[in-house]
Amino acid sequence: MSRRWLPCISWDYRSGIGRATAKLFAAEGALVGATGRDVAALDALVAEVEALGGSCVAFPADVTDDAAVASVVDAVVRILAPSGF
Repeated sequence: MSRRWLPCISWDYRSGIGRATAKLFAAEGALVGATGRDVAALDALVAEVEALGGSCVAFPADVTDDAAVASVVDAVVRILAPSGF
């Protein structure tokens, strides 16, 4: 897969489907964004994805806070979306 803008929101990045999805998207060339409250777990996921040759950016936030989620969406679009999106 070539790199393209594929929006994906996953909050279960520490294990299970969310972590596997992040790794799969990265392996296919996607720029991965991960969010959650646990900064150490986010950092571990970023390191794991990058060790596999992928790209991952952490966006620490509490997904139960509507304002924090809106801020993450804005940051994801600003940082990961192609120019002109």
